[in-house]
Amino acid sequence: MRWSPTNIVILDRLMNYCQRTTISLLLSFSKCNWMRLVIMRLTILLLQVGQSTLYRKGESMTDLKLKKTEIQSANGEKIRLVYDESADIIEIFFGENEPATGIELTDHILLRLKPKTGRVVSLTFFHFSILSEQTEYGPRSYPLNKLEELSEDLRELVIGRLTTMPVSQFLKLSHFQKSAAQCVPLTYVEPYHFTSVA
Repeated sequence: MRWSPTNIVILDRLMNYCQRTTISLLLSFSKCNWMRLVIMRLTILLLQVGQSTLYRKGESMTDLKLKKTEIQSANGEKIRLVYDESADIIEIFFGENEPATGIELTDHILLRLKPKTGRVVSLTFFHFSILSEQTEYGPRSYPLNKLEELSEDLRELVIGRLTTMPVSQFLKLSHFQKSAAQCVPLTYVEPYHFTSVA
């Protein structure tokens, strides 16, 4: 069966819609449990397999929906934003791209930096449209529970970079006071700076 470009676009959009709806519903549950995470991962995997099959059946690499733009941070640093519309992934490169250590902040946010120099190379948001979604109570916030897996020195370095420019221009930190002695660090995406690319 030969897929027409119109059918491919329609099915691709349908898969993206299903994927975003499923993730949004799963994220709206009040309690986090392993079954929810398994279902979410399987759903994403199945939909991505379907998308890659569609691309193999007639869509060339030149048809990928990539949007690129360059901006300057408040301190004058050059920042490059690349948004993959079909995968709903946005990558922010701070200066030149180079090999770096990837640190998962959440299941959908990845920070790449050079631990020796402390330079942040990039910040990646998976399922960006969901991460940047505004709710009736404000932006969606996510716990930075992955920070607990880092060594103390690396955790301090990461928090220091997240709270300073240029990273803080795109990603904001707050916390939830769980008890008098315990607070949970949270993060949310600042969508204002992405209007030119996403």
